[in-house]
Amino acid sequence: MSNLFKIDKVGDIYIQRGELSKRNETTIEQFSRDLDLDYIEMLVLSAIMASHLRDNHQSFRSLIKLFPEEEFGNGMNEILNKLKQLGYVEKTNPGNARKGDIYPTQNLIGYLRTGNQSYLLTSKLTPVEQLINICMEWFADRGARNYPNPLSSLLAYDENPLIRWLSRITSDVNEQSVVLLTMGYQLQNEIPMPLEEALNILSDEPLRKKQLELLWKQEDALLFNPKTIQRSSINSKEIELTPFFLKKWIPSYLIQNKEQAEINSQFCKVYTPSSIPEVNLIYNSEFEKEMNRILDNLSDSRYDAYTSRLEQQNLPNNLSVMLYGKPGTGKTELVRQMARLTGRHLIMVDLSKVKNFFWGESEKNISRIFNDIQNMKKQILKEPIVLFNEADGFFHQRGAGSSNMGSTEIAITTLFLNELEQFEGIVFATSNHTQTMDEAFERRWTIKLEVPHPDARVRTQILFKKLKGMVPFRAAEILANKYNFSPAQIDNVKKKLLLLDQEHINTDLIEKYLIQEISGWNGERKSIGFNTK
Repeated sequence: MSNLFKIDKVGDIYIQRGELSKRNETTIEQFSRDLDLDYIEMLVLSAIMASHLRDNHQSFRSLIKLFPEEEFGNGMNEILNKLKQLGYVEKTNPGNARKGDIYPTQNLIGYLRTGNQSYLLTSKLTPVEQLINICMEWFADRGARNYPNPLSSLLAYDENPLIRWLSRITSDVNEQSVVLLTMGYQLQNEIPMPLEEALNILSDEPLRKKQLELLWKQEDALLFNPKTIQRSSINSKEIELTPFFLKKWIPSYLIQNKEQAEINSQFCKVYTPSSIPEVNLIYNSEFEKEMNRILDNLSDSRYDAYTSRLEQQNLPNNLSVMLYGKPGTGKTELVRQMARLTGRHLIMVDLSKVKNFFWGESEKNISRIFNDIQNMKKQILKEPIVLFNEADGFFHQRGAGSSNMGSTEIAITTLFLNELEQFEGIVFATSNHTQTMDEAFERRWTIKLEVPHPDARVRTQILFKKLKGMVPFRAAEILANKYNFSPAQIDNVKKKLLLLDQEHINTDLIEKYLIQEISGWNGERKSIGFNTK
C-alpha cells in the first residue's frame, strides 16, 4: 500500500465523517512526524489530498466547515499558511487568503508516491530555511577570517520568525549571534562548535573577547538556555543547539541521521522507533482504555501541555509509570509498542548489569546510569522513554523486613531513589513481584497499573491470532477455557511448532505443548475448567 493511498484513505474517511481506525490514526502519527506537522495539520492535509485526487478541491470555507475552530482550536489561516510555507499546498488565488481552491503540490505528491525526500527538498525554502541556509554558508568555506558579521543578519532578517522568537528569548545581541553561529556551524559540520571560534568571529578586540569569555565561562551564564544552546558536555568548551531548539526550528531532514544513530552504553541500550517491530497486543477492554489514556498523553502536544502544567505547579517535570503483573503478560513489549506508536526512542536500562558491579564501584555506577541517560537524551531530538525493566529485583525492601539485604545494597537503593526523584522526562518500570518492593520506590511512580493476566476471552484471541492457520477458532476457544496460559507461553509453543512441517501440526499436539509450558519445571499440570488426565 503506497503512502499516497494511505493519506488518501484517511482524508476520504474523515471527509465522509467516518470513524478513523487505529491503523488510520497510526498513519496520521507517522506522517505528522515525517512532514513536521501536528495531528490536526496532518488531518487537514489528508482532506486536501483526498479531495484533489477526486477532482473536488477544498477551499478555505469548506475546510472551516470540516474543521470548526470551536472543536479543533487551530486557526485555519495559520494551518494553511504553514502548509504553504512548507511547500505542501498551493492556491488558485494566492492573493486572497479566503478565496480559491487549495490543492497539494507536485512535490508532496511525488514524495508520497515514491518515498523519496528529495521531492520535499526541492520545494521553495521557508523563511526559516532561508536563514538556516545563510548561517550554514558562513561555514561552507573554512576561512574563519572571511565570515560575515552575524549582527548584519540579525538586522537584515529582523522580521524572520526565528529572529523574532530569538529576540524574545534574549535581548543580548551577542547571545543571539552565538545562537546563529552555533546553528550554522553545527548543521554544516555535524559537530558542536568551539566556543573560542565563536568569540573570534564576534570580536577582534582582545579586551572585549576576554570579557565575553569570562562571562560565558560562568556555570550559570545566561548564554546557556534550555531553549537555545548548551555545553556539549559538563565543563566542555564546545557548544551545541539544545533538543528544544532542534525540535522547534530545524527541519527533520537536516537531523535525521543523527537522530537515528545508535547510542548505547554499558548499562543502557537505545532503540529507535523504526527498529521496534509492530506487535499486536491483546488485553481486556478496561485495561486497553487505561493504556490508550497514557498513549494519548505521550503525544507531543499532550505531553508538552502536561509538563507545562507541572512546571506551573512547581512539581517534578516527569511522567512516571509502573507496570506490574505476572510474568509473561507482555509488560516490556507494551512499553516497546508505546515507544513505536509515539515515535519516541526507547532507552532500556539493564539493572542486572548494575548489580554485578555492586561491590566496589556501586555508587559510581548508579551515577553513570543517569549520566548515560542524560547524555543520550541530548543526542535524541524528541523526549525518549526510559525503561527500568524487571525493577523489583533491584529495589528490595530496606529495614527490618529485609535482614538479608546488606548495607551496601541499602545505600545503593537509597542513592538510586534520590536520582529517580530528580529525574525529568518519561520513565517506565516493570515488575513481576511488587510484594517485596521498597515502599519509597513505589511512591516514585505517578501511575501504577497492573497488567492483567488474560481471561478466557482474551486467551482465545491470543491463541487464535498467534497460531494463525495452525488452530481453528473453536479449538482455540476450548483450549483457552481449559488452560490458564500467558502470551509468553503461547510464543514458546509457537516456536516449537515452527520446527515442524505443517502437516504434523494438529490440535492435540498444540494442547500437549501447552501442558508442557504451563507445567513448568515441576511437572505439575495446571489447568482450569474440567481436568483431563
